[in-house]
Amino acid sequence: MLDRTNSSQDARRVPVFTRTLFRHLQDQGYTREQIIGVSAELLGLLSTDLKAKEELLPAE
Repeated sequence: MLDRTNSSQDARRVPVFTRTLFRHLQDQGYTREQIIGVSAELLGLLSTDLKAKEELLPAE
């Protein structure tokens, strides 16, 4: 997991990780449409995770 105490370091890590993942997917033969699908799945997982955490918060 990323160290959340150093946001400037995190700001550099995310674009590097993203480029690396993108290149890896391309190297593995994924099409643009499939890479978009991977991105959509990641966003869906994030959305589900955020909703689950919101449900755990006490009502105001």
